[in-house]
Amino acid sequence: MRVRGLAVAALLFCTSLAGAWYWDVRQIDSAGWGASVEMRWQPDSQLVMCYSDTLGNIRLTWPFPEPKYLDLPHWRSVIPGSQAFDVDSDGVIGVSYVGTDGRNCYAIKNDTSWTDAETPFYPYARSPTTIDTAGNPVISFQSSETLMLARKQDTQWVTTMLMTGDASMNPGFSCCDLGSKADGTIWGVFCYYYSWPWQKIYGTILYSFEVQDSQTNVVTIKGGAVNQVYCASGCVDHRGGVHASYGYWQQAMTEGLFLDASLIDSTRAIRTAVRYDTLGRPQIAYVTWYDTLMFRYHDPGIWRVFNLQTTGLRALTLAIDKNQEPLIAYTTRDGLFLARGVGVTGQGEERRGQMVYGSRSAATVVSRVLFLPSAVLSRASSLFSLAGRKVMDLKPGANDVSALSPGVYFVVTPSPFSSPPEGERVKVRGRSALGVKHQASSVVTKVIIAE
Repeated sequence: MRVRGLAVAALLFCTSLAGAWYWDVRQIDSAGWGASVEMRWQPDSQLVMCYSDTLGNIRLTWPFPEPKYLDLPHWRSVIPGSQAFDVDSDGVIGVSYVGTDGRNCYAIKNDTSWTDAETPFYPYARSPTTIDTAGNPVISFQSSETLMLARKQDTQWVTTMLMTGDASMNPGFSCCDLGSKADGTIWGVFCYYYSWPWQKIYGTILYSFEVQDSQTNVVTIKGGAVNQVYCASGCVDHRGGVHASYGYWQQAMTEGLFLDASLIDSTRAIRTAVRYDTLGRPQIAYVTWYDTLMFRYHDPGIWRVFNLQTTGLRALTLAIDKNQEPLIAYTTRDGLFLARGVGVTGQGEERRGQMVYGSRSAATVVSRVLFLPSAVLSRASSLFSLAGRKVMDLKPGANDVSALSPGVYFVVTPSPFSSPPEGERVKVRGRSALGVKHQASSVVTKVIIAE
């Protein structure tokens, strides 16, 4: 009876948090820790993910309500992390990947089967792909010193030259993102790298482009000599404008995370993903130079910042659901994870104080031992009672809680930027599980200690 009563108390607490904002973190796949992951929405509003492991195995996963997995049939060996995919208006999925022989291939999944075909191109690296309004695949690739766009029309591939580099300057290209607008325009973001032989002079220039019929428009975003763009991600806003977020470094010590030409964070980003919601607000997920996963969105007049306290990321992507909330997929050495923001981009004043995190990997009902994986305790954590009083410090692994009275408790991991003074209460009331006095993020996980 006591355990049942405690469960009711926990349910009431969860109900009180219904209006709060928090991150629900799920481990989707323990094997999906490759170099690339992408997400797309299907026409039926189902989210689908495409990723690979270090052996080159490519997998599709539908994470909600419970993960469903489908592996790409193995017709040939695949370069790990080289896959890219998209979904057309009929729900047909197209997956582009690069074989170990360097040839680009394109697989199509309809309702019942897969079809796979080689393309005439040899990109030797990840080749972004999209699907145009007619359902045809579109890929980008580098040919010698030229960046090309290829569209399949009927049985033929038609190519468009986007840019040619100076052969004397060791040119190279990296197409970072690719997409298709509703009017049939193909858009993208790419980097042009160059260096002068035998001289310590190099540079990077970031461009966006749009291709419609026979017209190609390429626009410089940022860069030049002695500049480096470390990563880039593109998107289209609700009005059809092309945008890019990227990590940037300049010899004159200008560096950070940029959106288009505007500095967003003075800490350099090494991975980034950007999307615009239907309200016209940019949302950006990125990994800093210090290996921390961050999320930002632009509330009118100010950037709202979230530290997800996750490190060791190898890949990153971002999607936005119908409620304008973010979904961040990322891979670490422990697998593929999906962080879903709940109430994160809301406008209410109660959502502008503290962050509340949720994690499905944490314990719920324990008896004598509270076991917490090391990932939960990336920083010093404590156990608090329902009244908000700290009762003990926690460590990774097994924690003896047999001396504590049965009841509802909370594991709290403070932000790396702010720690409450020793013995201070953590308020548990209203719409927040953390006192508004400390404007720093914390991880809060509910546990029930039974008899």
